[in-house]
Parts: sequence; C-alpha cells; structure tokens
Amino acid sequence: MADEGKVISNPKRVLAGRVNRMKRGPLPLESMHRMRDAINRKKPWQLSTGPRTPAGKAIVARNGKVRQRNSRSIREIRADISGIMCLIEANRESWEDVLRSV
Repeated sequence: MADEGKVISNPKRVLAGRVNRMKRGPLPLESMHRMRDAINRKKPWQLSTGPRTPAGKAIVARNGKVRQRNSRSIREIRADISGIMCLIEANRESWEDVLRSV
C-alpha cells in the first residue's frame, strides 16, 4: 500500500501501445469530428468534482511528486529558505535594537 499514489507504467505495454497506434495510422478526420462532438455533448469537465475525502486529497497532492528528482521540490526548498531568511532578518533587527540601546 506504500505505492498508493504512484503510477508505475510498464515500458513494454507503453511500447506495444505506441506500435499498435502506428499500425492503425492517424485517425480519419470524420472520426476526430465525431469524437469531438461526443465530448462536447457530454462535457465531462463540468461533472468533475475532484477528490472529496481527505484520503483522496492526499493522493492527489502526491501526484506531482511522482516524477520529482528529490524528496523535496524546488518550491518547498525556496519556501523554507524564505522562512529562514525572515528569521535571520528579524534576528538582525532585534540585535540592532539591543546595540542601539547600549
């Protein structure tokens, strides 16, 4: 259950899918129009509500982590650095106040 949020694709299946798509060739223009019309009739994007349970929200939150190189993203590291810089600045200002009062 540790790999709940990860999607692991089998390279052989991916390759087989690509080969089969190439065998069939491109979709005819009529088929593309028919698919487009069906999608526009059903409008699935209007019915999508996203995750509702805390467990579902946790899984979705991990989606971006699948292809991430490190355990922490650049955004998380920058947020931490920003917080540390704020602490350093506050500490410097408090020391300047102490030195002024002496």
